[in-house]
Amino acid sequence: MKNPLHYQFSEYDCGPTTMQNAISFLFEREEIPPEILRNIDKLAVSSKYLSGKSVYIGNESYVNDALKRGGVVVLRLYTDEWHYVLLTGIDGKNVRMFDPYYCDQEYEQKDIIRVLDQPTCCNRIVPWKYFNKMALNMYSLGPYDGREAVILFNEKTRLTEEETIEYFI
Repeated sequence: MKNPLHYQFSEYDCGPTTMQNAISFLFEREEIPPEILRNIDKLAVSSKYLSGKSVYIGNESYVNDALKRGGVVVLRLYTDEWHYVLLTGIDGKNVRMFDPYYCDQEYEQKDIIRVLDQPTCCNRIVPWKYFNKMALNMYSLGPYDGREAVILFNEKTRLTEEETIEYFI
């Protein structure tokens, strides 16, 4: 059974909350030992840190690749200040995302969709076009020198490249 993802407790705990959400998304509730916050090495989890120009949304990016292969991405981006969110999936030109900052209103940007019925997966669907901007706009990654992401996989459910390669005839 999957746990619902959590919202942050304060204005400043988006980072740790998002890391906990990554574990909740990748593993079943029964697989998560009570000592998880102290001993992450008890889980079959692998990670990769990205920074700078390696952090972007696009067909050739590590981020897209990880999301297509069952991983998640803890991503630093800008809202009205620097913030951490969890990317949980990708399709077409949209990203499924869990933003730990609770919001009960629709966005000004009509193409950012609030998702209310998928508490174990996402609470936003955001078009790719928002992320790669250098300017500090809603959900933009901003300048290269401030970009960072952590890709995480459950090694028991990770899809290999061989299993996800698409062939074109």
